[in-house]
Amino acid sequence: MESIITPTSAHPHVPGRVIAVLAPHPDDEVFGCGGTLAALAHAKIPAHVAILTDGQKWQDSTVCRRQESRCAARILGYGEPEFWGLADGELLSVPELAQRILHWLRKLQADTVLAPSLWEMHRDHRACAQAAAQAVVLADRAVRLLFYEVGVPLAPNLLVDITPWQAPKARAMACFASQIARQPLHRQIQGLNRYRTYSLPRHVRAAEAFCLMDPAVLPRLLQEASAHTVHLLRAEASAAQRDAAISDLSQTLTQRDAAISDLSQTLTQREAQLHQLLHSRSWKLTRPLRALAAVLRGERSLASLLTALGRHAFHAAPVPQPWKTKAKVAAQNLRENVLKRLHSPANAALAQAQVDACRALWRQGGWEGLLTPQAPAHWPHLDISLVTYHSSRWLPGFFQSLLAQDYPLDRIHLLVVDNGSTDATWELLEEFAATSGRRLAGVHLRRSANQGFGCGHNQAMAQGSAPWVLIVNPDVEFHPQSLTTVVAHALADTSETAAWELRQMPYEHPKHYHPVTWETTWNSHAAVLVRRAAVHCVGGYSPRIFLYGEDVELSLRLRASGFTLRYCPPATITHHAYAAPGEVKPAQFLGSVTANALLRLRY
Repeated sequence: MESIITPTSAHPHVPGRVIAVLAPHPDDEVFGCGGTLAALAHAKIPAHVAILTDGQKWQDSTVCRRQESRCAARILGYGEPEFWGLADGELLSVPELAQRILHWLRKLQADTVLAPSLWEMHRDHRACAQAAAQAVVLADRAVRLLFYEVGVPLAPNLLVDITPWQAPKARAMACFASQIARQPLHRQIQGLNRYRTYSLPRHVRAAEAFCLMDPAVLPRLLQEASAHTVHLLRAEASAAQRDAAISDLSQTLTQRDAAISDLSQTLTQREAQLHQLLHSRSWKLTRPLRALAAVLRGERSLASLLTALGRHAFHAAPVPQPWKTKAKVAAQNLRENVLKRLHSPANAALAQAQVDACRALWRQGGWEGLLTPQAPAHWPHLDISLVTYHSSRWLPGFFQSLLAQDYPLDRIHLLVVDNGSTDATWELLEEFAATSGRRLAGVHLRRSANQGFGCGHNQAMAQGSAPWVLIVNPDVEFHPQSLTTVVAHALADTSETAAWELRQMPYEHPKHYHPVTWETTWNSHAAVLVRRAAVHCVGGYSPRIFLYGEDVELSLRLRASGFTLRYCPPATITHHAYAAPGEVKPAQFLGSVTANALLRLRY
């Protein structure tokens, strides 16, 4: 059974009258079949060795490697090898290599060829085997092809007993000192030769393995080997590209690390310079001038500057620390007492009323309808009240967002009062009415003297008759579902609710509202939907308030008449009123403080 798988007897040498040995590199002929070459020399059978490459892949001297092969040939007793001098590692790219081998075989009249196997790991070994097989297929007479093993063990069908030549082969392998210095090839080959005696009689102590190829099998084997070689070449090319990419990436990372190091050094130097500057006497002396310049540029408020100066003067004052502490405590107590007096005693009653309203709404089951109202089958007519004053910069965005609404445009009436603008506001209003007015249910424009925000909206609302009025500023841009959302919530609400304020973005208007019922004490009228009947019931805006506070005053009168006010967070708009959160505008601040004082006196 074993003889089917591997030979159980060894031959004294390979068959043939003239033997041709192909070695890809100087040393393959000895490592692969050095013992067989010695046996052939002893039997007086001519053996010719051709070494195909110069063996300079690892920058070894060509003269040195050729001398090593000549030295080994003298020890084993065969003639001097032929050196073809092809490039090491490039045999797959050599054109007509098979034809050259065929010409060499015909010249020698060789009937047996020894070559590395097609299954070797080295590309030159595989290229040599393919070229030898092609030459044998093309030969005009019968030529035996035997593959020998070097880097990859074979499944042999012929073993040669090299026991008598074991010592000469060892001395011949020792000639290749340049290769043994990198890898102990001589010991590995000796182990392979000893292993080949596994199925042989005990007196055989070393053997070389060969695979005698069937000529009928060679064409198919060559086709498979060529395809496999193509795959290997592609894989090698991909590996080369990957290595190049890795090299480029490594170089880029090195450059980046160097740049980061330089930047870190620069930042350290800048931080040291900044630290020196901030702690310099000149920087401390010019601090008031810089603060004043920030106020003049609008980057800082005068109030914050005065507060900072007062705090600095307080800490720098030559007063004992215990006195300073007592002064701070007294100031805090005074502030708390003032704040307590500013809070109305009605706040607690209002909070309790909101809780009671929340409970009542929950018991009535109206909570779900308030949160998620259903869209009506037919949307009602809607008046949009707009008062403009030097608003040309905001009107293009306002008009564009209005025309992009989900709400049916043919049910929207735009009612505009311009308070005597001297910029391009009126021209933009007329242009919109002429070009896009037909898309709406109507556009009504009116020009008058500047009588303030509230009077302007009273005049605008007088031009319409829809049951719902959206009071809005010109520096607002609607979101696509702003109107449908707020109107749907209004339609689902009770008849006692008079107003629904839209949520402003990106800076939400500071406001207290009940988190469950959304009820609030007053509405900001930058964007608010009101019930016309409710506003008409209380007489509209007060004409005595010119600007700021008129929305709070109207909210108070609506609540005094029994109406409810709500905040509507799902309905959102973009309001371009503030450049930054917490921004304080002088005119707005003074107007709000004045209106607050008047409202407290009246109500």
